[in-house]
Amino acid sequence: MAAMSPAPFTIVKVGGSLLDFEHLPARLAELIDSLSGPVALLAGGGPAVEIVRTLDRLHGLGDAAAHWLAIAGLDYTASLLAAIVPGAVVAGGLVDLGDLLKSHRAVVIRPLRLLQDHDLPEPNALPARWEVTSDSIAARITIIARAERLILAKSVSIAPGSTRLDAARLGLVDACFPQVAATLERVELANLRAPRLERVELVRDQEPHLAPAAIRGSM
Repeated sequence: MAAMSPAPFTIVKVGGSLLDFEHLPARLAELIDSLSGPVALLAGGGPAVEIVRTLDRLHGLGDAAAHWLAIAGLDYTASLLAAIVPGAVVAGGLVDLGDLLKSHRAVVIRPLRLLQDHDLPEPNALPARWEVTSDSIAARITIIARAERLILAKSVSIAPGSTRLDAARLGLVDACFPQVAATLERVELANLRAPRLERVELVRDQEPHLAPAAIRGSM
């Protein structure tokens, strides 16, 4: 699997629930300013992915088709996020991402091509099912791109000391996330809607494979 090795950087997954938050640009700027080094942003799906979910329910698109259509929806919301964040640029692949991080503070990832090139061919590729949301996609891209940290920016908080499995059991991340993120050293959850920016580290689990398979998240 190809990978890049730029200066240390952070991936911030911006939850779809934040896309209609009027203070999102200011809160994202606050989060980015609190970090050292460049930042790669990955947008959640929001309404773009809910359309795919609805059509899958109505017409039975099939797991693989729905999975990749949902990821294509993340490309659309990436462009929206880039328009919201002042000075942000969009990267469509791993080489683009590495190059742009050298000269830009914030880069928004379009995940479709990156995952097709660097995840789909792998034997441990993300499974094509609705339980895999943009949280697990962000974790996978963090591994592929060798980022030093993943921050999940959301509209909710979690108690300090919580594990990644705790977050899955609470429905704050998808059921696959604890296993996908098992090798990541640093994962945090940040509540951007809190009166003051909250960042809580999600502790590594001893047995991430025990995540409840019935949890269904939202891209």
